[in-house]
Amino acid sequence: MKVENLKTAEDLREKLRIINHRIETANGAKFIKLEGENSFDVSTKNMKYDSIVLLESIKLLFLNSLTREKQDILNEIEDLD
Repeated sequence: MKVENLKTAEDLREKLRIINHRIETANGAKFIKLEGENSFDVSTKNMKYDSIVLLESIKLLFLNSLTREKQDILNEIEDLD
């Protein structure tokens, strides 16, 4: 790897570490809380019905997005070499 790319590679490595941690966190989630503007909050923690269905649906969306972001970072790292 070229010396000019070391700083970029270090930054990408840190981004990859953060993404991997977020993926682990999403995989282990027992409930999800979404906070929006205008006091709009939703949590699956104390839902009486369909909490597992909602949790699994949202979890898949997060994991899909994080996996795509991880692949983008890996592609950038590969392009540096």
